[in-house]
Amino acid sequence: MEYREIEYREDKWTAYSGEEAQCYTCNDKKLLKELGLLGISESTESQMKDSIDYYLDNRVDLLAARGRERKAASIFYDTLSYKGD
Repeated sequence: MEYREIEYREDKWTAYSGEEAQCYTCNDKKLLKELGLLGISESTESQMKDSIDYYLDNRVDLLAARGRERKAASIFYDTLSYKGD
């Protein structure tokens, strides 16, 4: 399946209880590259499309936030007096 040039798939299985279950999973590297995510899963196809929209439409802000997180972690570890075992 594809939405906005991003590939995702529908997964179906039978739960231990015998109930049918499904979800939608996306591991498309074009979408997830540099965001620190390996994949996203949603319960419905509509939710998956909403997630794809979110990650595509907010990519610049998400990458900026990721950069700030990395900088903060770097400063934290550089100033940490206890280095662990």
